[in-house]
Order: sequence, then C-alpha cells, then structure tokens
Amino acid sequence: MNITAQASIYRRRSGVLFQRDISMTTYDDMNAALHDPDFVLPSPEETVMLISHHNQIFELNLMAAFIWDMLDGKQPLEDLTYRIIEMFKVDKEIVQQDLQRLVEKLIALDLVSFSEEH
Repeated sequence: MNITAQASIYRRRSGVLFQRDISMTTYDDMNAALHDPDFVLPSPEETVMLISHHNQIFELNLMAAFIWDMLDGKQPLEDLTYRIIEMFKVDKEIVQQDLQRLVEKLIALDLVSFSEEH
C-alpha cells in the first residue's frame, strides 16, 4: 500500500518547531510570501526554513517549506499537488513524485503524521 496516496491527508506533528528565514517572518505562510509581488524568490537550493525535532535540525528549500505549511491535516495530497503545480509551474508527474518522497521522508523523521480527522 502506498502510504502517501493522493487521497491521504497529513499534518505536522505538534511539538515540532519550525522557523522561516528572516526575510519571510512578516508573512503568515509561504503561500502569502509567494503571492506578494515584492517578495524576492530565493534560489531553489537555498534554505528558507529550519525544522527542529528531537534535537535534530532539518533544512527546507522554498518548495519543501511551501509543502510544510500546507500539511495542516485538512487537505489531501492531491489538492497539494495542484497548488504546487499552480504556484511553481512544474509538471504534475514530477510534483507527485517529489511530494511523495518528501512526505515519506517527513513521516520517517516523525515530523508529520497521517490525519485521522478531515
């Protein structure tokens, strides 16, 4: 069974700390930053968010941080896929593969969990 099926819904685990880059602290989330015409896009490999959990630090680039903000326990991965395509203008198949890999990694690191509530 695919643990990250497109209909599945995931949420960030409570107790996991995260901090956006200082240039993004004025925004509620990555989506708001990306919709601001004055926002300067960082390079794709640049770290824009740090996540801290169990004495470990994880770095996220822009797209991973965008996904992190959307893992709210309310949206299925399929909806996230379309929001990523719309925002980043990336091929659907690539988005689905990257999203699946990222969510599986976040699950393995105990940073997100399957959401029982929808």
